[in-house]
Amino acid sequence: MAVISKRELLSSLHHIMQAVANEKLAALYESNHVEKYNIDQRIRAAHYRLLTLDGSVDYKFPVLPEKLIREWEDFPTKHGNNLQQSNKIAYGELVKKTLQYLEYIKSLPRENKVEPKNVRTMSGEQIQTDLKRLEPLLQTAMQKLDEAKRKEHPDKDEIDYWDSVVKEYQAKVLTLRGDQKAHESDKKSEEEWEGRLTTSFEELDKKSSRLSYDIIVARIEYFVCIILMIVSTILFLCWYHSFYESLTARDSTIHITTWISNLPYALPATAYIAVMWILIVQKNRANKISISLSTRLANIHYLEGLMKLVNRLSQNSETAVGRINGVVGKMIDSYLRQLETSNVTETKIEAIEKKAEDDVPQKKMFNELKNILHD
Repeated sequence: MAVISKRELLSSLHHIMQAVANEKLAALYESNHVEKYNIDQRIRAAHYRLLTLDGSVDYKFPVLPEKLIREWEDFPTKHGNNLQQSNKIAYGELVKKTLQYLEYIKSLPRENKVEPKNVRTMSGEQIQTDLKRLEPLLQTAMQKLDEAKRKEHPDKDEIDYWDSVVKEYQAKVLTLRGDQKAHESDKKSEEEWEGRLTTSFEELDKKSSRLSYDIIVARIEYFVCIILMIVSTILFLCWYHSFYESLTARDSTIHITTWISNLPYALPATAYIAVMWILIVQKNRANKISISLSTRLANIHYLEGLMKLVNRLSQNSETAVGRINGVVGKMIDSYLRQLETSNVTETKIEAIEKKAEDDVPQKKMFNELKNILHD
């Protein structure tokens, strides 16, 4: 077991990524179908695991990082790029060993838990600027290291210094490239989900167009009832004024001596009360329907805005998708529960209508008068 610094492991990942992409081994890469292993993604996953660690690592993998790097660097010289069976086998074994190495790094225990990166706060321009600044520095450091090694009398301290500088820059560049890919992937995913949500709610809005039509009908019915109530009241007052003038005139021919003789003149008042009662019931009914349907329609647009807000403000696309799926699941469960509990029968409808009628003030007044007369 050896103790290896996190920086050395990060540097090894950078070397492996460059070695796998070496054009001299392109033919072997294709013939062995290495692309199916997604080595780039595995390297990024191993890189992020290392970022959660502090200091050094108790290294237990059977192959040291520098030996694995050396095998990759020496492979083109020893085997070349020809497609002999022996070269394919050797290349396949090296790839297998590399995959095991990456899996080992990914399996390292988390010593310090860190929150996942909020890629939404990253600036693509800033990442690109940092890369343009660091890549020349890395090239310069590599040149300095190469010059220090080629001196007639190499200075070990100087070589170690430039080697540490190169590894540090390589780790930073690798981190920035990973952040850049994560930022681009997340941006693409965010735009894709934004489009999906917009399309889905547009289709839902089209299917709920009947609600908009019913809302308009209910509002028209509501205002028509109000207008008819005003007109009925004006007509009743005009009739009452005319009746009062006729009743109080000197030459009046209207003589009310008994309650029976009053009945013909009481019919307009009774008709007015009946009409007002009907209009009030219809007005309240239309108002309730309008409010209920408007609430449903508003909820659809509210949910659309809520889901888009979740998609934009989540830390990353995976978190956003998880939350959106959770909201959709709860919506479906709620709708199914509503269907189960909304088994409306004819008896329930009659009970609802009866309750609505009983709540009308005029109906309550009639019931009270009826009770008094019976008593």
